[in-house]
Amino acid sequence: MENFVNPLRIPDDVKIKTPSTPLRFEEKGIANPVKAEVRFEIGDSLKVILEASEPVEWIRLRFDGDLRGVKSVLGDAVERCTANDLIWSAMLPHARLPWYFHAFDGERLDSYGVKTGANSFAYFQPDPAGITLWLDVRNGGSGVELTEPLLCAEIVCRKGISGEDPFIAAREFCKMMCPTPNLAKSSLYGFNNWYWAYGGIDEATVLRESEYLASLTSENAARPYMVIDDGWQITHSKGYNGGRWDAQNERFSPMNEVAAAIKSRGCRPGIWLRPLLTMRHVPTEAIFVSPTQAVGTVLDPTHPFTLEAVGADISRIASWGFELIKHDFSTYDLFGNNLSKVSGRFYDRSKTNAAIVRGLYETIQKSAGDAAVLGCNTVGHLAAGIHQAQRIGDDTSGRSFEWTRRHGIHSMMRLPQTGSFYSVDPDCAAFTPNVSKELNFDFLEASAISGCAVFASVTPGILTPDEEKRMSAILGTAATLTPAEYAIPTDWTHTTAPGEYLFRGEKRSYDWYRDYRGARNILTWFE
Repeated sequence: MENFVNPLRIPDDVKIKTPSTPLRFEEKGIANPVKAEVRFEIGDSLKVILEASEPVEWIRLRFDGDLRGVKSVLGDAVERCTANDLIWSAMLPHARLPWYFHAFDGERLDSYGVKTGANSFAYFQPDPAGITLWLDVRNGGSGVELTEPLLCAEIVCRKGISGEDPFIAAREFCKMMCPTPNLAKSSLYGFNNWYWAYGGIDEATVLRESEYLASLTSENAARPYMVIDDGWQITHSKGYNGGRWDAQNERFSPMNEVAAAIKSRGCRPGIWLRPLLTMRHVPTEAIFVSPTQAVGTVLDPTHPFTLEAVGADISRIASWGFELIKHDFSTYDLFGNNLSKVSGRFYDRSKTNAAIVRGLYETIQKSAGDAAVLGCNTVGHLAAGIHQAQRIGDDTSGRSFEWTRRHGIHSMMRLPQTGSFYSVDPDCAAFTPNVSKELNFDFLEASAISGCAVFASVTPGILTPDEEKRMSAILGTAATLTPAEYAIPTDWTHTTAPGEYLFRGEKRSYDWYRDYRGARNILTWFE
């Protein structure tokens, strides 16, 4: 049985949804009475081009074929993954698989997707009789009002080789989707103080951490990053973590001096910000009515004021001497927790949601100059080729390893993206009195041997001398590992938390469940 559908052709069915035209799942061969047209260009990819004189919300493409021999499929996540996003399963025709998916018949892994940097949010729905692709071209919660033809997406596919390692096949397909990644020039590893301090930081603490980190990595030519997370900005409070981003609070000296002090201690300065949330005065037209934010103002990234203001903030931070800039919360600020239920409209109604956020990322990256950029709560498929690193999962935890397993370790199902899209960041291993240090060491080590960005949150004084030696060894691996040495997760096709790896010809195993006693939130009364 072939078990492969070639999407590099004219689709068997095309539908366009506008605000005035309903789109039913069962419709086929019924013309849409809309003032819009989808055309296609066929080559190494299938280019989907939309021209429309009225607002368009969705495009649906159908490719008929025989997938009855497929045993399991795996999709991606819209943005950061959470506990249930990256699961190998039988085909569920009603499920949506964002960006791309792999189809495995037990012998061969075939892959289907859209190239990174698309102008639409893409969702695949495979079934035994073919593949449906939905392209979300909305502006906010409404149809986009195009002023020129729009390249919505480029569809690509890869027919695997029987007996080929499925993980390697998936990684090769990621390279097809992102042919020009913007990879970091040096290793991304070090400390981040969020998961032990949770914002309760000051300059003295940061500098002590820097000295400690430098002592643990003294033999590494590639110097580590000391990342100052949320809590440095002048407007920081218990109920607000937005900007202004032009000044620090009373617990810090001017931030250019802090950056210089970190560097003088042998580390590279890094810093966090939430670029779209502010307390500053904003022109009315530059305000985006956020579905989530009650305090402060969310900036509309389609307004010239916003891009100028965000660019100025990023340039200023880079000029202070920070060499890694971590920007956060932009997806949440614009779309809340469910992009499919977005409401509102942007200032510029001619751009799709995908094009809008990609434009924001481009502004941030350009403004950062030589600094590396780590996207957090950003859409990885749109940031690929722009940012050097990407948070691929929801938050880990300094309070519960179960949370780290659900999100950080689960996110390593996305390991084919590392070195293909960017450096993947499964988030910090948190060394606190509340969680198992041994499990977090395993998490940190698995991240390091896999070629991830490697960051630890370490409560001051918590590591024993032997533990410090292990920390030094792991950070040494992170500093020196080459892409040719990245570990392969050998259980990738039958797990949600990779724990079996082949590294430098040797097997390494990590038992993520040795202290597990069941999910705490399975019943509400456990909360």
